[in-house]
Amino acid sequence: LQKVKGDLKRIGSIHLYDILGIVASAEPHKVLKLPDGIRVEKSYLRLKFTTNQATFLPFNYHYSSIPERVSLKEIGKEMVFKLIDGTGEVAKNKNPCVAYLDAEKIVMPLVIRNAKPGDRFQPFGMDGEKKIKNFFSDQKVELNERKRVPLVFCGDLLGWVGGMRINHCLRVTRGTKRMLKIELH
Repeated sequence: LQKVKGDLKRIGSIHLYDILGIVASAEPHKVLKLPDGIRVEKSYLRLKFTTNQATFLPFNYHYSSIPERVSLKEIGKEMVFKLIDGTGEVAKNKNPCVAYLDAEKIVMPLVIRNAKPGDRFQPFGMDGEKKIKNFFSDQKVELNERKRVPLVFCGDLLGWVGGMRINHCLRVTRGTKRMLKIELH
């Protein structure tokens, strides 16, 4: 706390008890505001002291056709798209930053954006839909990282939670003739 703030002026024992309180809390996410703009953020097993909340720029890219490459400057990442005939590569893929979707099931526009309240999808291997907020919680994605995860929409359908999981509805099957390969770098 002293390293972040520079001194302990205006920090009293009540503040230290408040910090202990969020550490002991059963809630996975808590934020505590202290004097002089100091924030204490609990996210799962991490406790972070900051001087201000990091600014985040939302992103929202629309494409009427499949692009070759998209630079996501807001989060310092890039996506590469490639159409592939056949399904041979899928069996070998163990990289969560590479997704294969059935290209024939993809509807335009292709939209890449960060998560918004109410977003839902059917995670690969599941029978029903799940809210993206609940999916992130199940995957233990920290609150401050959730807005940095790119979502790829095919029409109105959330096709891929970047680096995590594809939508079951767009999975590659034995009947798939053409795939869309997406890489997140």
